[in-house]
Amino acid sequence: MKKISFILIGLLITSSSLLTQNTVTILTQDSTFEKNNLLLKKNGSGEDKKEVLLYHMNSAFNSNEQIWGSSSVYFYLEHPSWATSSYGLNNIENAIRAAFTIWNSESDELKFYYRGTTNKGFATDDQNTIVWMDPNLPGALPGLGSNIGGAIPMIKGIPPFTGPGSLKECDMVFNKNSPLNFDINVFPSRNSGVYDFITVMLHELGHAKGLGHVPDISYIMHEAYHYCTAPLRQLTYGEKVGALYNYFPNNLIVGSNTTHLVAALTGGKTINLSSNIILSSGHWFELENSKVTVNLNGYYIKNNAGTFIDAGGNTWNPNIYIMQGSNLLAHYSTLTQALTYVSSGQTIFIGGTYTENLAITIPAGVTLLLQSGTTVNFNGSLTINGSLTTNGATLNFASGIGLVVNGTANCQNTLFTGSYNWAGIVLNSSATFN
Repeated sequence: MKKISFILIGLLITSSSLLTQNTVTILTQDSTFEKNNLLLKKNGSGEDKKEVLLYHMNSAFNSNEQIWGSSSVYFYLEHPSWATSSYGLNNIENAIRAAFTIWNSESDELKFYYRGTTNKGFATDDQNTIVWMDPNLPGALPGLGSNIGGAIPMIKGIPPFTGPGSLKECDMVFNKNSPLNFDINVFPSRNSGVYDFITVMLHELGHAKGLGHVPDISYIMHEAYHYCTAPLRQLTYGEKVGALYNYFPNNLIVGSNTTHLVAALTGGKTINLSSNIILSSGHWFELENSKVTVNLNGYYIKNNAGTFIDAGGNTWNPNIYIMQGSNLLAHYSTLTQALTYVSSGQTIFIGGTYTENLAITIPAGVTLLLQSGTTVNFNGSLTINGSLTTNGATLNFASGIGLVVNGTANCQNTLFTGSYNWAGIVLNSSATFN
């Protein structure tokens, strides 16, 4: 059986050579795609390379981190008369729209639109064009004769060549001599000798989103149509996850079905919890350094034999978390929540500004640590049977007895305010105040 391949040719609008593609890290536990169930991880200090095995398959996607500057990408069809008479213009346009709809249903961050026919062909002209070529005629794309078609993403000629706005144009070229099925109501078998155009378009649009080929035959992004076993006209888990790497949602809502969290490639993103998340064995929640804002919205993320990592610099609202040694155990929305699950030998950290309306008791064996710059407004009393550690924090007690220390307290450069001020501090054990 002749191997018929898809092709991806990256053209730079400079004299530079092709950029080296990086490998995206993808971890997943099942083959059912959910936006929530993924982890994308940057691997290694100073490295742009991202790599890890799929849970079930040793496959990886290539990503140049080349991104469209707009959330809408428009394509035109340069359609010669021979194709119109052979297939019908309406059939071809309907098939193009069908492929766009399949990709668009998976993402709000980048959508493809069909704008109609054009007289422009394959050229560097800031227009995304779908064209057909006769591989036997002069000027045909090199290598087209042995392929169905190819997507040619082009990047701007001004460095840097990665990041938002780096993609300038993407033309798609199809072999005039390849028998294609454009009927959206007909599903030809892979061995029928006819190639399903919608399926081919899904593959080429994957290139337009920055994906490269994969060796796994169960993915649409496998290079050979005949050898590919992915269902016709369907994106697999891998295509969806790979595309999300570059086009991470600005506001991702995650809930109890989250088994593998998402770390953003670029900063300025927001994650909103819609329910509590408990990370059991084999589940991950990992954030790269200084990438996202996490709004807990009254819920919590708790590690239960899973993996919970925050590389630092991310914003948590509110910022209440428990650690045991160097291990991050949980992030909570309230101090009361944290006290429900804390155990002896663990530390509750509070950062930022937080208001607690209930009377709080820190049990023996537990440390409450208020980070520098933290302000905590207590509308009830605070009793320390364990330990209190502060340095550069502010504790504001609204009423009643403010602070009772039955355990230990080490408060350096700490401001106590409120109606009772220092008169509201009762020391029944050792304490150091500065």
